[in-house]
Amino acid sequence: MKLQTGFSLIELLVSLFLGSLLMIMLVKLYFSFRETAQWQDTLAAIQKRERFGAYFLAQRIRQAGDSTCEPGETVDQSNAVIGYDSDHLPPDLRKESIPNSDVIVIGECLRYHNKLQFIKTAYFIGDTHRKEKGKPVFSLYEKPMDGARQELIADVNKLTIHYGVSSSDRQSIRYYHTAAAIKNWEAIKSVNLTLFFHSNLMLLKKWHLYVTLRERF
Repeated sequence: MKLQTGFSLIELLVSLFLGSLLMIMLVKLYFSFRETAQWQDTLAAIQKRERFGAYFLAQRIRQAGDSTCEPGETVDQSNAVIGYDSDHLPPDLRKESIPNSDVIVIGECLRYHNKLQFIKTAYFIGDTHRKEKGKPVFSLYEKPMDGARQELIADVNKLTIHYGVSSSDRQSIRYYHTAAAIKNWEAIKSVNLTLFFHSNLMLLKKWHLYVTLRERF
């Protein structure tokens, strides 16, 4: 009587099935790890842009109305902070800012053309004219009112702004309003901004910044 050696057909098929199942699980695990890493990288990139935005925008807004210009330079405190919604933009900003997003214009003394002068700079969300996966990419821009725009923070789809208005004693903030509701811009004491970040991974993240105006307290 001969002993049977090797694998039977059924055993071979079972081995192939288990091997294939293990391979599928490993591939799924690999793609899961890769997707998690991509999300982490995207989130880290957004957080990096948030830190830059917090430092840069806070500094600019806090210095609104700064009067350390060249001797004889006119500083207009009524133009230290002015906001607009997308329906009431001045002509030179209508082609720059995207719809349904707010714009803020900061006036302060800056070195411009080798001279400290009172400059009004607009901050808004604009189209980069770049695309990711067929979709337009938007960014936060700054633009001197008589100059060219400069990209500051990428992948920002919207900017909303509310302005803190002082009470009758002018020492505390009583209300927060949109730009359309502000009647006296010299009464503004603080600015509350919200940036909406968006990436090619469809990660939507809101970032808030609250800044008081140094020259108004």
